[in-house]
Amino acid sequence: MNSKIFCLEGEWHTNDLRDQSTVETYLRFLKETFGIDYLYRKVNTREAFFKYLEQLGRYSKGRYKDYSIIYLAFHGDKKKLWLDEIDAVEIDELSEIKSTPLLNRIVHFGSCRTLKMNVEDLEEFWISSQAKAVSGFSRNIDFMEASLFDIAYLHKLCSLKHTGKIFNFMNNKFKRLSNDLGFVYIDKNNPKD
Repeated sequence: MNSKIFCLEGEWHTNDLRDQSTVETYLRFLKETFGIDYLYRKVNTREAFFKYLEQLGRYSKGRYKDYSIIYLAFHGDKKKLWLDEIDAVEIDELSEIKSTPLLNRIVHFGSCRTLKMNVEDLEEFWISSQAKAVSGFSRNIDFMEASLFDIAYLHKLCSLKHTGKIFNFMNNKFKRLSNDLGFVYIDKNNPKD
């Protein structure tokens, strides 16, 4: 599989300008070690967030066709991503983007509690977004633990020809971490958390 990763990341610590926390560090690791290409943008406004997703969708059959994984790394809460300390995006808004950037892509929410919802709401978002799969966390997460999990998860997603067994693989191989983070995954083979 020639999967590539499209990543949008928010600010982690806006009240400490010295903080340089970023997921781009391990995206670089995946590229340098395993040859997994990625596009990365730091965003903290709704305008930038939706602009980049709109562009991804608009050119999804052309220059961005191999970017089959969308990785959204933000502070989160139930059904939302925090762009900064004030602005948030409800995940349902992603289904409303005209260029359908989630269409047939795997969308991973690398954020606390974003997928803390009942199974019916998760299935409704998955179906309305037209994503191939949706994954993320339902609990408050530790940045380091989530980073370790995400590195393994993104690597596995990019190396598998068929992602239908990824949920079972991650839950078996990284059982404790998966449970601690509240890992959730839905696709046509795994219609539940």
